[in-house]
Amino acid sequence: PDNSGSYYNAPPSGSKGMYSFTVSESARYELSGLVKISDTKDNSVWIKIDDLPWTQWHMDVTGGDWQWQTATDGWNQTATSYPLAAGQHSMQLRVREDGARFDKFSINKLSTTTVVIDAADYISRGGAWEVEVDDDGNEYLVAENGSGTHYNAPSAGTELTYEFSVDQAGQYKMHALVSALNSADNSFWVKIDDGNWIEWHLSVTNGDWQWQTVTNGSGQNAVGFELEAGDHTLQIKVREDGTKLDKIVITNDIGVNLDEIG
Repeated sequence: PDNSGSYYNAPPSGSKGMYSFTVSESARYELSGLVKISDTKDNSVWIKIDDLPWTQWHMDVTGGDWQWQTATDGWNQTATSYPLAAGQHSMQLRVREDGARFDKFSINKLSTTTVVIDAADYISRGGAWEVEVDDDGNEYLVAENGSGTHYNAPSAGTELTYEFSVDQAGQYKMHALVSALNSADNSFWVKIDDGNWIEWHLSVTNGDWQWQTVTNGSGQNAVGFELEAGDHTLQIKVREDGTKLDKIVITNDIGVNLDEIG
């Protein structure tokens, strides 16, 4: 209630509400609330889902009306969403400005964008890249063993170039159907738009085809791509010859089933 205390800089240890909820599938979700906000001194709360960072939710003034509003983060009301696995989750609501009123909450799955690129559908191809065909008639790309390795930095003119579009801004992951015979044939250089080159080390597949997610460095550190809605350019360069590439998936769907893609 009003005059019970405000906590602008950090969530208080008390003055909280605890909730649990369940989602049926892994995906990215947004939080909405039915709120009544009387003025700009009563229009923010702290929100936390599971172990994700605290969100400072600033709401629009509604006067005496109840209105549905979507949770944002910070003074600028930056759009925010929560990556949730299928199953049960917890939510904490803590006071930031006393007087904000809540009636109901809604957790909704966001729509997603998934782009599938066949490796043979490049815009341009440079260096030692060759199109090969497997026993099932499927085309893939490889720089044959002996054609050259580029361990320390991407080599000019050795790239595959692809163009793609996404209709939603946000963080995306890149996956690819790859074959890495051994630890001498298991890495690419990857870049989207004007980002930094990523040194992608694949897990060895012993010649089998496997879906793997782009990581960075020999430690296989997780990596994501912040993309605006619109057109983008993907480049893949040879790092170790002999590493094979079949299909590429760029998606913001954390629950994507890659096996259904092929």
